[in-house]
Amino acid sequence: MGKVLRSFRALCCMVCFIEVSVLSVAGQTPGKPSNQPGSELWANLQGNFDSSKLKAGDTISAKVTYDWSIQGCIVWSGTMVTGKIVESKESSATAKTSEVSFRFVAPCSDGNTVPMDLIAALYANSEGDKSQMDTYNAMPAGSKLSGGMRSGVAADLVPSPSTGANPPPTVKVGQVTGIKHLTLGVATGTQQNSVLSTTDKRLRLADGTRLAFRLATTGR
Repeated sequence: MGKVLRSFRALCCMVCFIEVSVLSVAGQTPGKPSNQPGSELWANLQGNFDSSKLKAGDTISAKVTYDWSIQGCIVWSGTMVTGKIVESKESSATAKTSEVSFRFVAPCSDGNTVPMDLIAALYANSEGDKSQMDTYNAMPAGSKLSGGMRSGVAADLVPSPSTGANPPPTVKVGQVTGIKHLTLGVATGTQQNSVLSTTDKRLRLADGTRLAFRLATTGR
Protein backbone atom coordinates (compact mmCIF):
# COMPACT_ATOMS: atom_id res chain seq x y z
CA MET A 1 0.00 0.00 0.00
CA GLY A 2 2.82 2.41 0.92
CA LYS A 3 4.52 1.74 -2.39
CA VAL A 4 1.27 2.55 -4.24
CA LEU A 5 0.87 5.87 -2.39
CA ARG A 6 4.46 6.84 -3.14
CA SER A 7 3.93 6.04 -6.81
CA PHE A 8 0.74 8.11 -6.85
CA ARG A 9 2.48 11.10 -5.25
CA ALA A 10 5.34 10.82 -7.74
CA LEU A 11 2.84 10.80 -10.62
CA CYS A 12 1.08 13.91 -9.25
CA CYS A 13 4.40 15.74 -8.91
CA MET A 14 5.29 14.86 -12.49
CA VAL A 15 1.95 16.14 -13.82
CA CYS A 16 2.38 19.45 -11.94
CA PHE A 17 5.93 19.80 -13.27
CA ILE A 18 4.73 19.27 -16.85
CA GLU A 19 1.96 21.91 -16.45
CA VAL A 20 4.36 24.50 -15.09
CA SER A 21 6.85 23.74 -17.86
CA VAL A 22 4.22 24.17 -20.58
CA LEU A 23 3.07 27.50 -19.14
CA SER A 24 6.66 28.67 -18.84
CA VAL A 25 7.36 27.86 -22.48
CA ALA A 26 4.20 29.65 -23.58
CA GLY A 27 5.14 32.69 -21.50
CA GLN A 28 1.77 32.70 -19.78
CA THR A 29 0.50 32.73 -16.23
CA PRO A 30 -2.78 30.89 -15.54
CA GLY A 31 -5.75 33.26 -15.60
CA LYS A 32 -3.88 36.15 -17.24
CA PRO A 33 -3.81 37.42 -20.84
CA SER A 34 -0.73 36.47 -22.86
CA ASN A 35 0.17 39.93 -24.19
CA GLN A 36 3.62 41.30 -23.41
CA PRO A 37 4.04 44.34 -21.09
CA GLY A 38 3.85 47.59 -22.99
CA SER A 39 1.57 46.29 -25.74
CA GLU A 40 -1.47 48.33 -26.71
CA LEU A 41 -4.97 48.04 -25.34
CA TRP A 42 -7.44 48.05 -28.25
CA ALA A 43 -11.05 49.22 -28.06
CA ASN A 44 -13.84 50.23 -30.45
CA LEU A 45 -15.64 53.55 -30.02
CA GLN A 46 -19.28 53.09 -29.00
CA GLY A 47 -21.57 55.46 -30.86
CA ASN A 48 -20.87 58.30 -33.28
CA PHE A 49 -18.83 61.17 -31.85
CA ASP A 50 -19.64 64.79 -32.79
CA SER A 51 -17.82 67.53 -30.89
CA SER A 52 -20.69 69.99 -31.45
CA LYS A 53 -23.05 67.77 -29.44
CA LEU A 54 -20.77 67.22 -26.44
CA LYS A 55 -19.16 69.45 -23.85
CA ALA A 56 -16.47 69.37 -21.16
CA GLY A 57 -17.38 66.85 -18.47
CA ASP A 58 -19.21 64.48 -20.82
CA THR A 59 -17.85 61.00 -21.40
CA ILE A 60 -17.45 58.58 -24.27
CA SER A 61 -17.05 54.81 -24.17
CA ALA A 62 -14.96 52.31 -26.12
CA LYS A 63 -15.34 48.52 -25.87
CA VAL A 64 -12.13 46.54 -25.32
CA THR A 65 -11.54 43.99 -28.10
CA TYR A 66 -8.51 42.06 -26.80
CA ASP A 67 -7.63 40.85 -23.30
CA TRP A 68 -4.86 43.05 -21.86
CA SER A 69 -2.63 42.92 -18.80
CA ILE A 70 0.16 45.11 -17.44
CA GLN A 71 1.59 45.91 -14.00
CA GLY A 72 -0.99 43.84 -12.15
CA CYS A 73 -4.00 45.24 -14.03
CA ILE A 74 -6.05 42.83 -16.16
CA VAL A 75 -8.64 44.24 -18.58
CA TRP A 76 -10.83 41.63 -20.23
CA SER A 77 -12.31 41.89 -23.72
CA GLY A 78 -15.81 43.38 -23.65
CA THR A 79 -15.22 45.83 -20.81
CA MET A 80 -15.38 49.59 -21.38
CA VAL A 81 -12.65 52.20 -21.48
CA THR A 82 -14.07 55.59 -20.52
CA GLY A 83 -12.93 58.94 -21.85
CA LYS A 84 -13.84 62.20 -20.11
CA ILE A 85 -13.86 65.36 -22.20
CA VAL A 86 -11.60 67.90 -20.49
CA GLU A 87 -11.93 70.67 -23.06
CA SER A 88 -13.62 71.18 -26.42
CA LYS A 89 -12.81 73.99 -28.86
CA GLU A 90 -14.46 74.62 -32.23
CA SER A 91 -12.80 76.35 -35.16
CA SER A 92 -13.27 80.09 -35.50
CA ALA A 93 -11.92 83.10 -37.38
CA THR A 94 -8.80 83.01 -35.21
CA ALA A 95 -8.50 79.25 -34.66
CA LYS A 96 -8.43 77.11 -37.80
CA THR A 97 -8.86 73.76 -36.03
CA SER A 98 -11.47 72.09 -33.84
CA GLU A 99 -9.95 70.35 -30.85
CA VAL A 100 -11.09 67.97 -28.09
CA SER A 101 -8.97 66.96 -25.08
CA PHE A 102 -9.63 63.66 -23.27
CA ARG A 103 -8.53 61.73 -20.21
CA PHE A 104 -9.10 57.99 -20.42
CA VAL A 105 -9.27 55.29 -17.76
CA ALA A 106 -9.56 51.50 -18.06
CA PRO A 107 -11.17 49.21 -15.44
CA CYS A 108 -8.99 46.44 -14.01
CA SER A 109 -10.56 43.10 -13.10
CA ASP A 110 -9.84 43.76 -9.40
CA GLY A 111 -12.08 46.85 -9.38
CA ASN A 112 -9.32 49.45 -9.68
CA THR A 113 -8.84 51.74 -12.67
CA VAL A 114 -5.68 52.85 -14.48
CA PRO A 115 -5.10 56.01 -16.55
CA MET A 116 -4.60 55.43 -20.27
CA ASP A 117 -3.14 57.49 -23.11
CA LEU A 118 -4.74 57.33 -26.55
CA ILE A 119 -1.89 56.64 -29.01
CA ALA A 120 -3.62 55.74 -32.30
CA ALA A 121 -6.97 55.94 -34.13
CA LEU A 122 -7.92 53.79 -37.12
CA TYR A 123 -10.92 53.82 -39.47
CA ALA A 124 -14.00 51.99 -38.26
CA ASN A 125 -14.57 49.66 -41.21
CA SER A 126 -12.50 46.56 -41.92
CA GLU A 127 -11.83 47.42 -45.57
CA GLY A 128 -8.55 49.28 -45.95
CA ASP A 129 -9.54 50.99 -49.20
CA LYS A 130 -12.34 52.97 -47.56
CA SER A 131 -11.93 56.07 -45.45
CA GLN A 132 -13.89 56.60 -42.26
CA MET A 133 -15.90 59.36 -43.94
CA ASP A 134 -17.01 56.88 -46.59
CA THR A 135 -18.26 54.63 -43.81
CA TYR A 136 -19.95 57.55 -42.09
CA ASN A 137 -21.68 58.72 -45.28
CA ALA A 138 -22.93 55.18 -45.93
CA MET A 139 -24.79 55.06 -42.60
CA PRO A 140 -28.62 55.46 -42.58
CA ALA A 141 -29.56 59.09 -42.01
CA GLY A 142 -31.28 58.32 -38.71
CA SER A 143 -28.15 56.80 -37.22
CA LYS A 144 -25.76 59.67 -37.94
CA LEU A 145 -24.59 62.02 -35.25
CA SER A 146 -26.78 60.54 -32.57
CA GLY A 147 -25.09 62.41 -29.75
CA GLY A 148 -26.05 59.42 -27.62
CA MET A 149 -22.79 59.30 -25.67
CA ARG A 150 -23.50 62.23 -23.36
CA SER A 151 -22.76 61.50 -19.72
CA GLY A 152 -21.36 58.10 -20.59
CA VAL A 153 -24.45 56.71 -22.36
CA ALA A 154 -23.12 54.96 -25.47
CA ALA A 155 -25.23 54.64 -28.61
CA ASP A 156 -24.46 51.17 -29.93
CA LEU A 157 -25.69 51.74 -33.47
CA VAL A 158 -23.87 49.16 -35.57
CA PRO A 159 -21.91 46.02 -34.72
CA SER A 160 -18.26 46.59 -33.99
CA PRO A 161 -16.20 45.40 -37.00
CA SER A 162 -13.22 44.24 -34.98
CA THR A 163 -13.09 41.19 -32.74
CA GLY A 164 -10.43 39.35 -30.80
CA ALA A 165 -10.31 36.58 -33.41
CA ASN A 166 -7.39 38.14 -35.29
CA PRO A 167 -4.25 39.75 -33.87
CA PRO A 168 -4.42 43.55 -33.45
CA PRO A 169 -2.60 45.70 -36.01
CA THR A 170 0.78 47.27 -35.31
CA VAL A 171 0.66 51.04 -34.84
CA LYS A 172 3.02 53.92 -34.16
CA VAL A 173 2.49 56.48 -31.42
CA GLY A 174 0.33 59.29 -32.78
CA GLN A 175 -0.82 57.29 -35.81
CA VAL A 176 -4.12 58.15 -37.50
CA THR A 177 -5.22 55.91 -40.38
CA GLY A 178 -8.19 56.34 -42.72
CA ILE A 179 -9.73 59.33 -40.91
CA LYS A 180 -9.48 62.49 -42.98
CA HIS A 181 -8.11 65.71 -41.50
CA LEU A 182 -7.66 64.19 -38.02
CA THR A 183 -4.53 64.66 -35.91
CA LEU A 184 -3.74 62.98 -32.58
CA GLY A 185 -1.63 64.61 -29.90
CA VAL A 186 -0.44 61.97 -27.45
CA ALA A 187 -0.17 62.87 -23.75
CA THR A 188 3.33 63.59 -22.44
CA GLY A 189 4.81 64.53 -19.09
CA THR A 190 3.67 68.15 -19.45
CA GLN A 191 0.58 67.44 -21.55
CA GLN A 192 -1.67 65.20 -19.45
CA ASN A 193 -4.48 64.92 -22.00
CA SER A 194 -4.91 63.02 -25.25
CA VAL A 195 -5.87 65.62 -27.87
CA LEU A 196 -7.75 65.04 -31.13
CA SER A 197 -7.91 67.91 -33.60
CA THR A 198 -9.28 68.47 -37.10
CA THR A 199 -9.28 71.18 -39.73
CA ASP A 200 -13.00 70.50 -40.25
CA LYS A 201 -15.58 72.67 -38.53
CA ARG A 202 -16.55 69.80 -36.21
CA LEU A 203 -14.62 66.82 -34.97
CA ARG A 204 -16.49 63.63 -35.87
CA LEU A 205 -15.66 59.96 -35.38
CA ALA A 206 -17.76 57.03 -36.57
CA ASP A 207 -19.10 54.28 -34.34
CA GLY A 208 -16.60 51.43 -34.22
CA THR A 209 -13.52 53.63 -34.72
CA ARG A 210 -10.58 51.54 -33.49
CA LEU A 211 -8.62 53.17 -30.69
CA ALA A 212 -5.28 52.03 -29.32
CA PHE A 213 -4.19 52.95 -25.77
CA ARG A 214 -1.15 52.50 -23.59
CA LEU A 215 -0.73 52.80 -19.84
CA ALA A 216 -0.23 56.48 -18.96
CA THR A 217 3.41 57.28 -18.24
CA THR A 218 2.55 59.87 -15.58
CA GLY A 219 0.12 59.87 -12.68
CA ARG A 220 -3.10 61.82 -12.81
